[in-house]
Amino acid sequence: MGGLEVNYGLLRRRKVRALMRALALSGGEASLSRLARETGIAKSTLEYNLRILERNGFITKTKGMVRLVLKTPICYLFDAPCSYAYMGLLGERTGRAEAETETAIKLLREEGINPEKIVVATTYRAVTDWEGLIHLDVEWLLMTEEDITNVEKVEACIQPKLEELVKNYKVIADCTSATKPATIALYKQAEKHKTPLIYIYEKQRKLHWITSPNTLKQQLLQT
Repeated sequence: MGGLEVNYGLLRRRKVRALMRALALSGGEASLSRLARETGIAKSTLEYNLRILERNGFITKTKGMVRLVLKTPICYLFDAPCSYAYMGLLGERTGRAEAETETAIKLLREEGINPEKIVVATTYRAVTDWEGLIHLDVEWLLMTEEDITNVEKVEACIQPKLEELVKNYKVIADCTSATKPATIALYKQAEKHKTPLIYIYEKQRKLHWITSPNTLKQQLLQT
């Protein structure tokens, strides 16, 4: 399956890491002169490393400005401020009083994370099932009953939206609900795009980090 292919191994290089940190902490955009000033990297070395980052999909350069392409995972790695987005799944109601999406958002807010954007992959039937019971502004990614039981089709559904989200937000993926194939699909996409991943124990109302921001730091920044 296609999509964004990024060489995260570059982040183990000291100068690359310094540049990405400075760019992330600048709100995702900075001038060449600002990056040189904040990193202390000589101009020729700076331009060399920026060319590498541009070729590998981390940044874009236009008219003396450098822009960060991927807010996730870069803003997580350097604790940079950025709005959050949530991507999750939703199964049919089957007697539950509260949708897992609502539970997840409440638990995230308790941890100080308030997603600005909420995207949920589910079926037409499940949306009808929960109609009037979800009090959130949700963007739905709708699938048939057949498609949501197929890992590849779920991946094909969620990948374009996830690739859009990681460019603009700190994304959190939630693989709790829906079908097992859907859970596997979202897990795979979260792994691919280096997105923190959570699981909700609904009865206990407990949030578990499968992949936390600290886990990503250990995976991507350790030399």
